[in-house]
Amino acid sequence: MSGELPPELKQELARLQTALQKLQMIESQLQQVIMQQKETEFTLNEVKKLKDDVEMFRMVGSIMFKTTKEEVVKKLEEELELLELRVKTLRNQRERAAKEVQEIRDRIKTEFGDIIQ
Repeated sequence: MSGELPPELKQELARLQTALQKLQMIESQLQQVIMQQKETEFTLNEVKKLKDDVEMFRMVGSIMFKTTKEEVVKKLEEELELLELRVKTLRNQRERAAKEVQEIRDRIKTEFGDIIQ
């Protein structure tokens, strides 16, 4: 072995690196959305414990508006639905990205196994 990797192997390694970065980015986004989901679930459960006639406020931009418990619960439930959909989407993306990483690794082992040992 001359120490220089074949261009085809370099190209596959670059693809692998890109695929791994993509997988890492998706994983990071998934963790963030799961945290938002947990926070929203916690908030929703706490709001539901309050009396129905409690005075509530919500922020829109930098302005605070008076609202009802019913409206807050509705908004939190809508937000929770969107977050659940986002988690499902990111999990599917993560699965596809992990499959892509594995396919590239397998291809490298098959085609260049004798070089990279």
